[in-house]
Amino acid sequence: WLTFDDTGTLVAMASNRDVKVFVIERKEVLVTLEGHLACVTKGEFHPIHHHLLITASEDRTFKVSNAMVIWDLAARTLWFQSAVLSAFSILSIAINPVNGDAAFGFTDGSIKIYTLLDGCAKEFAVINVENFVRKSLRRNQEAEKEARREAPQVISSLPPFLPRTVDGVHHFQQKHALPPKSLHQGAILHVEYSSDAKWLATSGADRVAQVCKLPFSRFGGEGNVFVGHDQGVRAIHWSQNDRMVVTVASDKTSRLWLADSDTPSLTFQGLAPPSNVAAAAAAMGSMSSTKKVIRQEMLEARFFYMDKFLLSACGNLIRLHQFELDETYARAASANGNARTRKKNDVEVLENQSRKKRVAQWSFDDMQSVTSLACVNGAFHSSIAVVGGSDRSLRVVDVGAAGGGRIVRVIRDVHTRAAHTVALPRPTCFSSHPSNFYDLLLSSAPDSTIHLWDIRADNCVMRFCEHTNRVHTLGVAFSPCMRYVATGSEDRSAYIYDIRTGRKLVKLKGHSDVVTSVAFSPLHPQLATASYDGTVRFYSSNATE
Repeated sequence: WLTFDDTGTLVAMASNRDVKVFVIERKEVLVTLEGHLACVTKGEFHPIHHHLLITASEDRTFKVSNAMVIWDLAARTLWFQSAVLSAFSILSIAINPVNGDAAFGFTDGSIKIYTLLDGCAKEFAVINVENFVRKSLRRNQEAEKEARREAPQVISSLPPFLPRTVDGVHHFQQKHALPPKSLHQGAILHVEYSSDAKWLATSGADRVAQVCKLPFSRFGGEGNVFVGHDQGVRAIHWSQNDRMVVTVASDKTSRLWLADSDTPSLTFQGLAPPSNVAAAAAAMGSMSSTKKVIRQEMLEARFFYMDKFLLSACGNLIRLHQFELDETYARAASANGNARTRKKNDVEVLENQSRKKRVAQWSFDDMQSVTSLACVNGAFHSSIAVVGGSDRSLRVVDVGAAGGGRIVRVIRDVHTRAAHTVALPRPTCFSSHPSNFYDLLLSSAPDSTIHLWDIRADNCVMRFCEHTNRVHTLGVAFSPCMRYVATGSEDRSAYIYDIRTGRKLVKLKGHSDVVTSVAFSPLHPQLATASYDGTVRFYSSNATE
C-alpha cells in the first residue's frame, strides 16, 4: 500500500514488515519504521496530528491476529501499540477528519472505532456491518415485493390490463406455437409487436410480410399478408397508432401499407445515381438508355415523429419524407382483389391519391454507407435519430435542430466491425420511465458483442458478449421494464442479459437455425423470437401460461 499525508510532503510505503516514510521534495527516506512481526496490511496518516501514522499488520504467530500501531514521526518513536484486536484480518482503516477517531474494518464484517487519547487508544464502538446489510437487504426485498403487488395507476386509451413485470422470461409457450412454415415459406428475418400487443408483424426471405392477430392459440395465425416485393423482406415496422406498417426489402425499395390492406399505398425507392454520373456512363457506352437505373440499397425505413414522417437510410445518407395516404384507395383495392384481373373501367376508378414529399436529407461523407438506423416513434415527440455507419461509428442526429438538423454527437470505433443493428427503448402507454432512460441505446455488430451506450457520453456503459454473432444481422431489444436486453444468436438460441450487470440471465433454446430477431411484448411478460427455420416461438415467465 501507499499513502500520502495531508500536507503533501510525506509518503509512506509498506515493505513486508517495515514501513518507509519518504520526503517527497528531497526524494529521500525520512525514517524506516520497524516493529511489526508480520506483513503490514494498511496504513493512514492522521488528518489532525500530521506527525502520527497508524498502521495495521497481520501476525501469523497469533493465528492471523491483528494489531494496531501508531508511530510518532516527529519523535521517530512508537506512540502506541494495541493488543490483539480481532481473530480476523484488517481490511481497511478510516480516520475521522473532524475528531481524529480511527475505524478499522475486519474480514468478519465488523467495524471497531477507537478514540485516540494521549498515548493510548480507547475502543469507542463496535458495529456488525454484516447484520446491518442483511437486515437492509431484507427490508428492500420486502418493499419490492409489496410494490409489485400494488398495481400502478395508468391512464390509457386502450382496454384495461393487468400490469406485469418482464421477469424470468424463459418458459416456451407450446400452446402459441404454429406448425413450421405456416407463417413463412423460408427464413423469418424480423418480428415486431404492435404497441397494443394485439398483433405481431413478421417479414421473411420468401418476399412476404404479414401481421397476425394474437394470441396464436386462439386465432391460429389469422391476419393480413403483404405481397409485392421482388426479393426478401428484411424488416417490417409498426406505426405509433398501429394503423400502418412499413416494409424494407432487398429489392431496393420500402413500401408503406395500411395494416388492414394488402395493397401498398406508397413505394420509396433507393437513391439513383446523380444525373451527371448517369450521363457520363451512358456516353462511355457502359449504360444504355434501355437499361434500368442501378439504384442504391434501401437499408432501413422507420416511422418518425409520431407518424408524421418516414425516415429512411440509403447509401451514405438518410432522408426524411412527409406523406399522406389515400385510405379509400387502399381499402377499395384490397376489397376488389387484384386490379389487373378486373375490367379497365373498374381499374380506372381505383386511382391512388397517396402523396409523398422529401423534406430533408443528410449525407455523411466520412462513411461509405449507413449500416443501421433507429429513432423513437412512441408516446412522445423526439427529434433524435441514431445512425450507424460502415466506418464503425455512431452518429446522433437532431433532425429538428435549427438550420435543417445537425449532428450532435459522433462516437468512433463503436465495434471492431460496423454495427448492423441499433436499438432504442420503445415508449409505450403501459410503462413509464424517467426521461434519462431514453438516452440509452444498443448497438450490435458481427463481432459477437452488444454495447450499451448513453447518448450524452462517448463511453460504452455496458458490454454483452456471451452470444454468437459473426456473420448474420441479428436483432436486439430492450425489455419494457428496461431491466433486460434480448438478442438473437447464431448458436440457434436467444439470450436475455441483465442490463445492470451485463451477465446472461437465460439462454432460450428450441430453434433449429439462427435466431434472427427478438421482440418483447409491451403488455405481457412475453418474448417472441424468429429464426431462419421459419418459426416464431413465444417465451413467458410462467410455464402454465
